[in-house]
Amino acid sequence: MCGELYGMVKIITSIIVRNFCTIIKKHLKALVIKRLITSSTRRMANEFEELHGVPYVFDVIDGSHIPIVAPCIDLVSYFC
Repeated sequence: MCGELYGMVKIITSIIVRNFCTIIKKHLKALVIKRLITSSTRRMANEFEELHGVPYVFDVIDGSHIPIVAPCIDLVSYFC
């Protein structure tokens, strides 16, 4: 887990992840292509859940990169 790697307690890691997801949703929501849920997307979601144990997923982007601005403090430890 990232928190353990950087010596952060779980609650701090949880807060950071939630804040990150909120910001991504706020700024990228308009860029998301909405798809109609069809029988084939339901089938794909069921297959994904059976394989990976994650429900309601029918599409995955692999290898995506979201650039993040480096923090002002401790620039040496920053890695994008």
